[in-house]
Amino acid sequence: MSGDRWFRRLLRLLPEDFRADYGSEMTRVFHEERRDARTRMDVISIWGRSLRGLLAIGPREHGAQLAQDARYALRGMRRQPGFALVAVTTLALGLGANAAMFAAVHAVLLRPLPYGQPDRLVAVWNRWDGRPAARLSDPEFLDYAEQARSMALAALSTGAVNVVAGGEPERVQAGYVTANAFDVLGVLPLAGRGFEPGDDVPGAGPVVILTEGFWRRRLGGDPSAIGGSIRVDGVAHEVVGVLAASSSLPLAPGSSAGPDVVLPLALDRAAPRSRRGGHYLRAFGRLAPGASVTSASTEMAGIVARLARQYPDEHDQGNFAVVVRPLDDDLLGDARPVLVALGTIAALVLLLAGANVANLLLARGESRRRELAVRAALGAARFRLLRQLLTESTLLALCGATVGLLVAAWCQQLLSGLGDATLPRIGEASLGRPVLVFTAILSLATALFCGGIPALQALRTGGSESLKGGRGADGTRARIRRGLAIAQVAIAVVLLVAAALVIGSFARLSRVPTGLNADRVLTARVSLPESSYPGLAEITSFFERLIERVAALPGVERAGASSGLPLAVASGDWSFDIEGRPRTDGRYPGAADWYVVTPGYFEALHIPLQHGRFPAPSDTATAPRVVFVNQQTAATLFPGANPVGRRIRLTSTTGPEQPWRTIAGVVGDVRHRGLGSAPHPEIFLPYGQFLHFSAGVQARAMTLVVRTAGDPLDLAPALRRALQAIDPEIPAAQTRDMAAVVADSVSNRRVNATLVGLFGGLALGLATIGVYGVLSYGVARRTREMGVRQAMGATRGDILQLVVREGLELTGTGLAIGLAAALPAASQISGLLDTLRPHDPLAFASAAFILLAAGLVASVVPARRATRVDPAVALRSE
Repeated sequence: MSGDRWFRRLLRLLPEDFRADYGSEMTRVFHEERRDARTRMDVISIWGRSLRGLLAIGPREHGAQLAQDARYALRGMRRQPGFALVAVTTLALGLGANAAMFAAVHAVLLRPLPYGQPDRLVAVWNRWDGRPAARLSDPEFLDYAEQARSMALAALSTGAVNVVAGGEPERVQAGYVTANAFDVLGVLPLAGRGFEPGDDVPGAGPVVILTEGFWRRRLGGDPSAIGGSIRVDGVAHEVVGVLAASSSLPLAPGSSAGPDVVLPLALDRAAPRSRRGGHYLRAFGRLAPGASVTSASTEMAGIVARLARQYPDEHDQGNFAVVVRPLDDDLLGDARPVLVALGTIAALVLLLAGANVANLLLARGESRRRELAVRAALGAARFRLLRQLLTESTLLALCGATVGLLVAAWCQQLLSGLGDATLPRIGEASLGRPVLVFTAILSLATALFCGGIPALQALRTGGSESLKGGRGADGTRARIRRGLAIAQVAIAVVLLVAAALVIGSFARLSRVPTGLNADRVLTARVSLPESSYPGLAEITSFFERLIERVAALPGVERAGASSGLPLAVASGDWSFDIEGRPRTDGRYPGAADWYVVTPGYFEALHIPLQHGRFPAPSDTATAPRVVFVNQQTAATLFPGANPVGRRIRLTSTTGPEQPWRTIAGVVGDVRHRGLGSAPHPEIFLPYGQFLHFSAGVQARAMTLVVRTAGDPLDLAPALRRALQAIDPEIPAAQTRDMAAVVADSVSNRRVNATLVGLFGGLALGLATIGVYGVLSYGVARRTREMGVRQAMGATRGDILQLVVREGLELTGTGLAIGLAAALPAASQISGLLDTLRPHDPLAFASAAFILLAAGLVASVVPARRATRVDPAVALRSE
């Protein structure tokens, strides 16, 4: 290939119109210089100089033309502000929703865990029939940790403590970890040190690590706080370090808040390990070099088999095993399907918005055919015209993305309402650089989608035909517009079905009976430190005095307390024997969630009594031991019989042998674990007769429930004063009315319903506008036809019917396609549903009815305009 031919190919780096003006002259000069070159070095110098010139001219000329195209596009947007406003707003909604979803996906799924080599971390769970992920007891964790060679194991637990640090006492969340936990996680403290091996030995000097947030909030980030002390549950603890905010503990799925303080988890390694109940520890580990999740699982299976032979009565749950899985998968819980469902919905909204804007650009391109034909006739290259049109759509998309960031910020606030319990680390989502880059790329892709088809269609019509006013490719463009409108309807159907399912599920969930009366009930969590209240007598005396004081306050109708709180604080189950019923294969005949209650608790919440009696002040430590059960326990363990008078005996681990207890009453079922969860078997122990299954443990944390005559929150200050009068170092935590507790229990589902409902409403609006736009534009283009039809005898009713039928055909076609697509798509949002099946027929019928009604409305307006066409004027118009 000759040098001139290579040079002409290099000239393609320059804009086409620039080549048309100067390409021939540049080729001639290059040819002459090569011809006059005397040596090879002269030729090389000419090539180098020419390449440098082309590389300098090309970007400058392309940039100048792009700037010119952008200025022209801006002038066009100023001339048609209505079009620009609709297009930018439509794209802003779609791009903003997707930017917010990507921010959530980046924070929850894409960012690595804040630990050293997070891919080497695993979670370890027990598993048995009915419990796919159960926590570990003390003996189980110690045995696993001592015998495992494929990984180093650590454990953590959570709770709440009273803290006095530079001000008023405060009830805060606490994490309890084994001393090796930070080494296993690969985390270094922000300041000070982590725990040392002796810190988690029972009886060791009390030490505490503060989290960064608590350190800055309560102590002002003072470095001198390290080495000082704070009071935790009435005991002075030395502050040995500060844990960085980015290094949170790996809490279990469903945990809504990280701890404020971290304390050593003191496990008695010398205690007998034959009693292996009391599963409360979350275990995690770091794989040894060369080990894998598979090899660790195999090793743990062998360890469990040996322990089951050693302690057969303690492994009778049925198919007992240990599960080892990657920690990142474990922490995600159900977040992945929720994000996938919401992300898919957001993507469909953007696709719908893009189709809408493409239809707008197609209609606008019709009005610009003559302008483009004139420019082509004057010498404008087709590529230059194509770039001009794509620049306009790109500018619209970038403006939409800029405004969309405001929409994204608002959507992000909604998503944060889901909380860490639904989307772990959602609080860390931000509109940072990754989100901005994603949004920019997405806006460019959207610009190509929105502007590509209209631009190609606008350039496809012949120039002479357009100059003559011919219609050219009107039929093709009309089919494209109709196809885009049908696609919008189909997408809208999918989104409306999703919205109907999620909103319907939330509505049903909200109507589920709680089993209690939440009106006019104040709740507050109170926890007693072991240092001041070491035993049952002290705890009983405190709560007796507190409830007596609170019950005497003006406006109080009834007061009581419980170790749990429906829909907020739940407990695990406790196995027990039933008198006269032997164990089967070593398995206990009964198990139920357990709570400690005071007299007045059931009455304050209006939980009904079914049989027997409620707890009474006479149920003291010296009285005959009794227990109360709910209906579910009675129906499950004593079907068809009244269990009052029957006796049960709870199991124990390191604590004293449990006494036989007589069932004294049966109370109504309460959905303690959530409105979406059926009532569980539950037992209730009088607080004066409580014995824990572990030695030395008491029910020191109780929730007050106070029924009032008026607004319960008005009583909160008086309740705090009553508490401070007994012990000024004990705060009233989580003070709120019971109605708020019920509302908070479904807050994540409310946010889901709000988000999906907004997306569905937006889809409905865009689809309606799409159908309206196609029909309105068609009526405008068919003015002469309408005049001819009326001149030939067609009535206004005939014209109205013609246009409405066309609109309903568009809607019906899109509806059929959308319903077919919604059937498999609905299964993808099952993670957002609680009380509905993904293929609920009412949801599909509701979506279809709404779309048909919207299509009818979108058809009537253009149809009425068509009926007002004057035949004489229409016939003279062309």
